[in-house]
Amino acid sequence: MDEGAFDDVVSLIYDAGIDLTSWDEALVAVARLLKSSQCALQIYDSGGFGMGSAPLMDPAFLESYRAHWRAQCPVRRASVRQAAGKVYDFDTVIDRNDFRRTPIYNEWWRAQGLGFGALGINLTVDGPNLAIASIYKPFDREYSAVEQRAFGQLMGHAIRATKINRRIRLTALTYAGPSSSAAAPNIVVVDRNGGILLADERSCRRLSSAGLLERDGVGHRLWTRDGMLARMVEGAVKRRGSGCRLRARDGSELKLDVIPVPEGDGGNFPWLAVDRPAALVHIAEADEADAACRERLISVHGLTQAEAAVAVEIAKGDGRAAAAARLGIRETTVRSHLEAIFGKLGIHRQAELARAVGGV
Repeated sequence: MDEGAFDDVVSLIYDAGIDLTSWDEALVAVARLLKSSQCALQIYDSGGFGMGSAPLMDPAFLESYRAHWRAQCPVRRASVRQAAGKVYDFDTVIDRNDFRRTPIYNEWWRAQGLGFGALGINLTVDGPNLAIASIYKPFDREYSAVEQRAFGQLMGHAIRATKINRRIRLTALTYAGPSSSAAAPNIVVVDRNGGILLADERSCRRLSSAGLLERDGVGHRLWTRDGMLARMVEGAVKRRGSGCRLRARDGSELKLDVIPVPEGDGGNFPWLAVDRPAALVHIAEADEADAACRERLISVHGLTQAEAAVAVEIAKGDGRAAAAARLGIRETTVRSHLEAIFGKLGIHRQAELARAVGGV
């Protein structure tokens, strides 16, 4: 095999990790190098089939596969059970004689001039998430041992390119601002199921000690007994932000804000990354969050220190008496501060105050 041609294909693979429109070009280059007539990349997520590409396939055959044959394909069903990162051939997944007797072989597979020269590899496997890359020889041709090794090496580069790009993009989501070169602290990136995609060590320790993480396949996901965090992440998927306070097992109180991933960023991922980001979760000790909120109320709305303290406590929603008890003041003092707060914020009800404090 020509080393220069091999290196050119490797370069295309890494280019595709940056330019998401180049995956088809890279996939075709792999197929051409290994004298293949077909190639495919299929993505499956928790909802089943997500997307796919078969750039050398006749569009009519591709459409019939998506509409009818995919659900009946025994090769696909056997492929999903293979170990990640390991190249497998046709005979690994199904007996040739058994496949010859299937409708898909006689009406779809053979009609395209395909035989039993096929190689596949599962690029990512995480619970229900899976990406399968495969190449196919014309009828009556097989892959040599050299070609099989080359396919494995090229797909290894595809996995690395995707992981590098994924890490860069996830980290970019946590940046403190467009001009910042540092990631904002205490930010966790999760997928639509609450699975942890990116988190710093301190945030993981906080969530774990609070009992808010559970093991999920090879990773972790956010968890609460009543499903509150799952509902908040679901809301973020629908472009709604939310927040809550949770009591940790050690008695401390955490404040969590769940923020939708900015429009465009959730989809702007290498499409080998089946675990797409859905939400950013900001974690803070309640005392830290309260202090920061008081400072913002003072600087943005001109509240006094005492008024800001009352506003934050009232926003917790358990009434004036409870707020007064936490602050060590009389309830009548809370009432008088509320009158001043309402005037400065231009509001009239405690529910409006809670929303105003949450949005500061």
